[in-house]
Amino acid sequence: MDTNNNINNDNHLENPDYISIVLPWDISIDQYNKFVDINQLPAHKYQQNTVAIPNSTKIDFSPLFQKKCFSFNRLHNNPLHKIEKLNRDTHLIETKGTDFLWVKDFASLPGSQTGDFLRQVGQWNIKNKLGIVFSQKSKYRLFPNINNLVYSPDVSFKTHAIYNLDKLRVKKNNITVHPPQYVLEVASYSQKNKLDIKQEKMVDWITAGVESGILYDGCGGKVYLYCRSNMLINQQHPNVQGQLNGINNEIVQLQQRIFNRQQRLLNTIGLLPDDILDLQTQLNQDQQELVPLQWPQFYYQNMNPVPGHPGVSFRTIPLWLNQNPQYHGPNMIIHCIGVTNGLKLNLSTIPMD
Repeated sequence: MDTNNNINNDNHLENPDYISIVLPWDISIDQYNKFVDINQLPAHKYQQNTVAIPNSTKIDFSPLFQKKCFSFNRLHNNPLHKIEKLNRDTHLIETKGTDFLWVKDFASLPGSQTGDFLRQVGQWNIKNKLGIVFSQKSKYRLFPNINNLVYSPDVSFKTHAIYNLDKLRVKKNNITVHPPQYVLEVASYSQKNKLDIKQEKMVDWITAGVESGILYDGCGGKVYLYCRSNMLINQQHPNVQGQLNGINNEIVQLQQRIFNRQQRLLNTIGLLPDDILDLQTQLNQDQQELVPLQWPQFYYQNMNPVPGHPGVSFRTIPLWLNQNPQYHGPNMIIHCIGVTNGLKLNLSTIPMD
């Protein structure tokens, strides 16, 4: 797995925004210095109950814990949960285990990218009515009795059957132990972001039971596809062949309709002006519909196991950022699988500036 963000877009790199995290207890200057040292952070002014950390960066908070936090059954007395609760009105915090947390990046560019992906998944679900689409405000507790991860994916989807496993109280609180079946994450543009957090999270998602997911890294110029290894046959998901056949059939049918309408417009004898206008409108619609079908299409094929995690497979797809580099992503389509089979993500509408 590519754990280094090989940056091609230096102009898009943003300096990490340092944000204040309020602590539920006071810390000593020695604790603060150890915290700064272990996380390789610049030393800000010491305060008894506040620390400054960068966005989208995995931070080890264990140097700041009081001894009583290490009591028996610490997973059920997690100090990170106390920190998250105290700061939830100002920051969206994700946690891993009892030591690590990070704050989600709400910068405008990754936020607008997330918004467009959410729009596409939402429109697909409105048409198919298969389940519920969730924004990044939804929380999932993964491995509650082992590692106790609390993640908030940028976009997630679950079928009605999975959604209805939760009681109304859980739905209202927006946190659940039932993982979604599909997740999509957008990488930060912060200089501190090395993709390690997002890629680590994608492995955690799939290991926890998510069928498939996508990690979009506009800054690094790559998109990563993930899925369970046991869903693949010869490195390819079973949905792929049907998707390939479907695209080819759509192209043939559209090309035939376009040809027929072009021929009819060459001889308009017997057609009323309104008929000619309708025919021209239909022709234009068919031609517009054909364009994205002829773009490069990418599928869950040529997948390889993530090193150290044989149950999770992935592939890396370079983004062709020389296309529409100032405004939007490349002319590429990604075909999703499993419960989201039929969802086609159009990267050309993803904001890049």
